[in-house]
Amino acid sequence: MQILIFFIQILFFLITLLTFITLLWAIHFQVYWISIVVFWILIIFLPIYIKSKTFWKIRGIIFLFLIVFTVFILRNSIEELNQRIFYLSNKHNQAPSPGLTLGEKMSVYGLNILMAVSTFAIYPEIAAETILLVIPPPSNGIRTFDSDFALRSSKVSSILKQFNQDLKQEKTLTKVSFEKNIVWSTEEYILGKPEARYALTLNPCKMIITAIRKGEIWELQVSLKVKCKYPKHSILTLIKYPELKIEEGLFWVLQEDGWLFPYIAEWKFKIDNTKI
Repeated sequence: MQILIFFIQILFFLITLLTFITLLWAIHFQVYWISIVVFWILIIFLPIYIKSKTFWKIRGIIFLFLIVFTVFILRNSIEELNQRIFYLSNKHNQAPSPGLTLGEKMSVYGLNILMAVSTFAIYPEIAAETILLVIPPPSNGIRTFDSDFALRSSKVSSILKQFNQDLKQEKTLTKVSFEKNIVWSTEEYILGKPEARYALTLNPCKMIITAIRKGEIWELQVSLKVKCKYPKHSILTLIKYPELKIEEGLFWVLQEDGWLFPYIAEWKFKIDNTKI
């Protein structure tokens, strides 16, 4: 029991530390509704009175209150965030005079990390791509990920199916290669869209397929290469209701100043043509 309590205290301490950092960011970014929510999350996870049943009841009451409160102020929170992003975007568009201050750049840097962390549960691939922008890439500028998540994209799977149909007609060659550029529309980025996970991670990308004959079966080696970098101007709608928009140009400023490091992400997997 003592060991369990110790690990709970460590967990709560780490969550408290991360929440406190988020609170400082929210205040500095001037999103005060979000600051209030983060403050109460901080209170819930304070690593104190772990053994006290009374304090756990208090935590539960605060948690239920926080859920209700968050639902009521969600629209205001997102509107406040939009206004702040719009304000900084205007400053960015007027650069180099006045441009973004050091403090504002730090706030935008924090926003980039917060977006990655907060979306990890639903969009783990783009979260990984985003967080890795803060670390200089390898000398060849390529980061490789072994994952077949893209198979669930209708765009990717349709290309594979068509390639597989053509492959069945091949009687002489033992190796066949194929390349195709894939583009998603920005409308497909919106939360709830069936292609959102893949559009955010891969748009646009080059799909390279190498098929190697192994007896009666073809082994398909698939590579999807995407440039992980922010454009100078690009406004994306990530949530439709209530509407949340992000100006990627804000992060481009950090890119230009050497705070973020562009790279090429290569998503690779192998699959037998019998499984397509």
